[in-house]
Amino acid sequence: SHLQADETTYAVIDHAKKKAVKEWVFALRCILSGLVAFVYADEGSRSYETARGLVGSPRVLMTDGGSLYLPFDRKSGTKGEPEHAYCWGHCRREFHKALTTDDARTKKAIALVRKLYDVEDEADGKKMTPDQRLALRREKSAPVVERFMKWCDEEAPHVLPKSPIGKAYTYTKTRAAGLQV
Repeated sequence: SHLQADETTYAVIDHAKKKAVKEWVFALRCILSGLVAFVYADEGSRSYETARGLVGSPRVLMTDGGSLYLPFDRKSGTKGEPEHAYCWGHCRREFHKALTTDDARTKKAIALVRKLYDVEDEADGKKMTPDQRLALRREKSAPVVERFMKWCDEEAPHVLPKSPIGKAYTYTKTRAAGLQV
């Protein structure tokens, strides 16, 4: 019911061309069971259609927000389509890139994301069931996410959009709905 998906390239020998060519492999992880599958996209495709065919019909699909997954946003929650969630680790990474250019804002963002990780650590430590974890997230994570999004809305107009911190705000704002799943 809850699936994570990501993809990466790797070199494959093309005997007809007598050289290595770039191909795609998708990593799929079932969040609840921890099972992982690596699927070779044998047509070399990194497209929504390939991803859609691979993920099946989970209730929630978590991705890094790459362009091939963006059509899931438009379809999110409609009958037969998964709710599209985004990864907070990728969001945090965007802010981390701004560390050398905007120390104060970056540290604030990273500290807020750390609070979300703390909630997950608490749930792991208590070996919570998925329902207990959801209740804990609603209690503790939801207010942090709300504060984070409000802070981004307040701060974004005060930075250059193409600066590292501006790009981090843009990344967050364009994925806000999926970061709140």
